[in-house]
Amino acid sequence: MLIQYVCATPYDMLREAESDLQKRINMDEIATHPRLVSWRDAYRSFCAKSSKFRASIEVMIRRVVSNNKLPPINAIVDIGNLQLCVK
Repeated sequence: MLIQYVCATPYDMLREAESDLQKRINMDEIATHPRLVSWRDAYRSFCAKSSKFRASIEVMIRRVVSNNKLPPINAIVDIGNLQLCVK
C-alpha cells in the first residue's frame, strides 16, 4: 500500500483515505466503534455526556462519513489526519 503513495501528496493521500473510511464505516456504527468506545467511556467517567461532548477523533470520523472533507492544513497535519482515516 505504501508504494502507491510514493508520488502522491499528503492531500491526495488524505482524500483517498477519506474515501476508504466512508466505505468501511457508516454513521450508525460510529458510537459503537471499538476505537471510539474507550473515548466515550473516558468522557462518561468525568460526567460529560458523550453525545454532547465528543472526542476530536469521533468528530472527524463523523465529518468524513457525512461526506464532508477534512480541510487541508499543512503536510504534517494532513499526514496526522491520514492516520485517523487509515486505522
